[in-house]
Amino acid sequence: MIKKSLINHDLLNFCADNHLVLTRSSVKGVISYVLEHERWDLCSWHPQGFLKIKLGQAMLNGIITEVQVNIWSAKNRYAQTDPSVCHSHNGRLRSYILYGEIDNRQYRVQEKSNQRYALYKVNYEKSSSKSKNTKQQVSCVLVDSTIHPAGEKYSVDSGEFHSTHVQEGTLACTLVYRHRDLDYAAYNVRKIGKEEVYTFDRQVIEKQKLIAALYEVIDTIAPYTPIIPNPF
Repeated sequence: MIKKSLINHDLLNFCADNHLVLTRSSVKGVISYVLEHERWDLCSWHPQGFLKIKLGQAMLNGIITEVQVNIWSAKNRYAQTDPSVCHSHNGRLRSYILYGEIDNRQYRVQEKSNQRYALYKVNYEKSSSKSKNTKQQVSCVLVDSTIHPAGEKYSVDSGEFHSTHVQEGTLACTLVYRHRDLDYAAYNVRKIGKEEVYTFDRQVIEKQKLIAALYEVIDTIAPYTPIIPNPF
């Protein structure tokens, strides 16, 4: 069953057909909706500092897919105090860059003894996420770093470790499709010797900072409406 979309917007209809296209103006419409109806409940922070807007679900290639917009504000970010080195997802992810540049870094993580890093399992509890030390020591090696400008896309498969970075003081905006996979859990890699559990409250959003970040996107990407092919 597909959950009823939180936003009745043409973006989700575009997602349901691989032959249709998407424009940046659609994302502007989503953000305008959030502002007009004060749907702050659709917004949350990610530990890497970006703002996430949940759009709902769509059926893509026969798979129930979660759709969201991610925003790295040039002025208002809220990152975890002790961020992880990298993380994995419990399902496949595809990200299409609508504005700005995204540095997607890929890592090779392997179980090994006498290492500097440990594997942490992520559990989600209401509005927060908790990363708990599994006691499994791992090696963590950066194997690739690719900067993707607007118009490009990248994907992350279940179990792959990566991190995304946007230069401080610059704006970036992406459209993300996520396929959940119950056979995988989400993990992150952290240095050994600190906390056993890291808790991040994703709902700590100051209203004025949230509004400023949303208007930042509208004011910046509004003049641009190129045709963007569906990433699937």
